[in-house]
Amino acid sequence: MSALLLGDKEMAHWFETRPDFVRSALTEDFRSGSVDYTALSEKIAATRIEDAHRLVAAEADLFREMGRARRLRFLAWAAQRSIPDRPSAWARIFEKDEEGEDGSGANDVVDLFVDDIRAMQGPLAALTVRLIGDVENVRIVSRAAQDIVEAPAPAGGTP
Repeated sequence: MSALLLGDKEMAHWFETRPDFVRSALTEDFRSGSVDYTALSEKIAATRIEDAHRLVAAEADLFREMGRARRLRFLAWAAQRSIPDRPSAWARIFEKDEEGEDGSGANDVVDLFVDDIRAMQGPLAALTVRLIGDVENVRIVSRAAQDIVEAPAPAGGTP
């Protein structure tokens, strides 16, 4: 399993090499320097994707404290290993335990994961619009719309 490096130095490099739209959605909350994430990085590397949800539950305190950038890197790691063969492993990361079961305390980490993903929605939507909205794509869509308007009505009328 490949390593996911979550140390301060690695995170600083990762953050600096992200496009502006990614950095705009993240804070540099990984620069706290109070926790060494090397051991967690090693645990993640040794974890099968099917067991990732158990790792999150076991290390819930670290996942709470690590900040959005580290959690998103973890989620990217998990998504990359889950799809397309094991999508249920990805889904289990987002499942909440019923109150009182297992006592994992990871339910609030699930909420943080969801918030982290939501924080990326705006910047990703803006990027998507910019990528789709180039002049050539607008021309293609306009031509297709014009073809539809000019096409003869289907036999039997408009549905």
